[in-house]
Amino acid sequence: MDFSFTVLGCSAAMPAFGRNVSAHIVQYDHQPYLVDCGEGTQIQLQKSQVAYSKIKQIFISHLHGDHYFGLFGLLTSFGLTGRQEQLEIFAPPGLTEVLESVVRISDNTLPYPLVIHEIDSTKFAVIWEGPALKVFSIPLQHRIPCNGFLFVEKQRSLNIIAEVIPRYNLSFEDIKKIK
Repeated sequence: MDFSFTVLGCSAAMPAFGRNVSAHIVQYDHQPYLVDCGEGTQIQLQKSQVAYSKIKQIFISHLHGDHYFGLFGLLTSFGLTGRQEQLEIFAPPGLTEVLESVVRISDNTLPYPLVIHEIDSTKFAVIWEGPALKVFSIPLQHRIPCNGFLFVEKQRSLNIIAEVIPRYNLSFEDIKKIK
């Protein structure tokens, strides 16, 4: 399986000409994972031709605005485009309170399940695991709780070379034991 990395924004604090604020796509086996979601992320996703409707997990490093102010519009757009599938967000403590306030004050509802995992910014830990991939949080030093994210491909089980099966007269049970 292949990893790819797309920088959607890399400017600090505020956008600069030709550079949006923090947002990145890590793609593994054609599955996009969004890391940070600064303002303008939706436009950058469209420009990069990432199928953002396929995003199932979003990872927010910390709660400075240049890393998550684009989240409100993205979540609303998911609803407006008919999203029904659950979305998971991983972020330091506080994001749940912020999102609940925005949804309440704007009198908005999201027509899909939203699960927010508030992660401990002091521990290196597995925070998400799929069939072929694990995501770890990495504590970072910043003025507020902050995480880096490590995407690790799980080791796949080994395969037996089909041509050697007859040579060693291996049964199905033998093959299972060898694996």
